[in-house]
Amino acid sequence: MAPVGALGTMALAESTEDRKSGWKWRVFSIGGVIGLAFGFFYVLLPALSGLLFSEPIRLIPIPWIELTQHTEDILPAVATGLQFDLGLVFIGMVLPFWAVIGGLVGLIITIVGNPILYAHGVLHRWHPGMATVETVFANNFDFYMSFGIGLGLAIGAVGVYYVIKSFRNTDGSGLDFSALFNPPEGRGDINFWVSIGIYVFSTLCYIAFCVWLVPSFPWIFFVLYGFIYTPVISYITARMEGVAGQFIALPMVREFSFIAGAKFFGYQGLEIWYAPIPIHNYGEATVQFRQIELTGTSLRGIIKAEIIVFPIVMISSLLFPSSSGSSRRFRRLNIPLRRNSGICRRSIRCSCRLRHLKEIRFSSKRSPGRSCFPASASDSACTRYSTCLGCLCSLSTVWCAVSGSPRRTA
Repeated sequence: MAPVGALGTMALAESTEDRKSGWKWRVFSIGGVIGLAFGFFYVLLPALSGLLFSEPIRLIPIPWIELTQHTEDILPAVATGLQFDLGLVFIGMVLPFWAVIGGLVGLIITIVGNPILYAHGVLHRWHPGMATVETVFANNFDFYMSFGIGLGLAIGAVGVYYVIKSFRNTDGSGLDFSALFNPPEGRGDINFWVSIGIYVFSTLCYIAFCVWLVPSFPWIFFVLYGFIYTPVISYITARMEGVAGQFIALPMVREFSFIAGAKFFGYQGLEIWYAPIPIHNYGEATVQFRQIELTGTSLRGIIKAEIIVFPIVMISSLLFPSSSGSSRRFRRLNIPLRRNSGICRRSIRCSCRLRHLKEIRFSSKRSPGRSCFPASASDSACTRYSTCLGCLCSLSTVWCAVSGSPRRTA
């Protein structure tokens, strides 16, 4: 997809003279008008009609036509939701031919293979009555998650094999690795060893920071994240992006490593789930680098633009929560708490009683003899009464805040 993005950027950057004689701007404008027309019927019409009428008008089903429950007798465990997305049609027009054929073959294999897997008990989580989303999730947990992991590893193994094979070729048909150290002039490339040094230094900083934040978690996982998993998955994704324009990721690797650290190394705690671990996938960035190369943009210019944008984004991100917080305080002050509203007064009283009841419940656990209920029924009765009282309190508060009505229906 890099040439497509590069052509779109060049179309936007065409001068007035080039637009009169060139074709890029004309094709870009036609595509934009088609997207606007499709977006009007797909998104804008349902949104506007939903404001004016009780039911929105949907000429195109959102997000898809649900057919899984109608085809489950013929195609069990097959998700047959049909999505009418014009963007997918245009993406199919620009993808390589064999990538599209591969997707079609994969669809046929899925339609034929899912009923067979279901008949042999592999897709055991699926049952009749499931919709498209539930069917996809159930099939992923049963089979396709592990199949995707194996597929990604196979793609990586094939790529590594071809790299090793290119080293052994002595007839000059292999990869020219001298291009890493002699990049084209004017492209703004950073020295290869400087780039490797930046990555190693940043990864070591990640590891040191994680070890400082979570000292009880095994540090070997951080090293594997930064120097084994991230380069491998980035290479696999970059190869898939170059061959078929597809992004690939191994699911649940982060969660699996956390569970393994708790099971085999005795780690206890929740801090690791919030730590900035060095697990990344940089393969998708190859598309951006290819677009930069095709448009003739200097990489150093992109870096300078990022340096300028970074402080602006940081300052804006700090200012936005303060402004949104003040607006939330303003909305809280405008809750209609009227004197003649019996519901609001009852809501406040219910809240006080609920708080007092919780104190009684906690004190009854410490000294059952002081409980307002018998010791055997103390907790259950308090729980039931607190739940009912809390529901009434919440409903009355919401009704009062929305309508401001002084009704005493509560």
